[in-house]
Amino acid sequence: MNPPVVTPSNELIAGERRLRACMLLNYQQIEVRVMSVKDSEHQLQIEISENENRKDFTFSERVDWAKRLERVERLKAKERQSELNGKSQLTENSTEAEKGESRDIVADKSGFGSGKQFEKAKYIEENATEEMIKDLDDGKLSINGAYTTLKKEKQELEQAKKELEQEKENLEQDYESLSNQKDALQKENETLETQLEQALDKKLAVDNTDYTTINSLREQLSKWSASPKKRT
Repeated sequence: MNPPVVTPSNELIAGERRLRACMLLNYQQIEVRVMSVKDSEHQLQIEISENENRKDFTFSERVDWAKRLERVERLKAKERQSELNGKSQLTENSTEAEKGESRDIVADKSGFGSGKQFEKAKYIEENATEEMIKDLDDGKLSINGAYTTLKKEKQELEQAKKELEQEKENLEQDYESLSNQKDALQKENETLETQLEQALDKKLAVDNTDYTTINSLREQLSKWSASPKKRT
């Protein structure tokens, strides 16, 4: 296995997968090749030329080479920025232009043609299934076709997510409304219970009334009504 390649300042240029595998195996130390950015770029171009002479790159291989080139170009861009920092202050626009230029250089050298096409390829590599990658490697699927499919799937997932979030919001609103109705009914029930208790108290008060005096008054009224009225 070829060792990973790093710059003298220990920035990784090539061998990301190998390094990740060593980390998974809990390696404490590994051998690396130290190369300057210019030497690394030259070595990478030689490897690309040798492989292009041997066979056509598959999609996976081309993306791998392009990402390695991208690291080299990014380091070269950092060197250029460091030089410019000593002469003048960099603006945000100049930094973005530098990124775009590096992307186009990588796309041209790796055979993707344009920076946009390279960005599509990276998006595919990060989001596609193994089956889709295999179809790309076998030439059964184009980069544009795969990219369109993945973007459509992403849009559908985002739409489904929005619908679920909306449904969740609606359910929360329904729950709040039902909770308010429950509170209102509970308060109304408490009021009815209070009124019922008051009515029962009144009934008990009536039932416990002493009717002796009332009956005596009724008898006196009856006698008075029955006696002859005095003439005046």
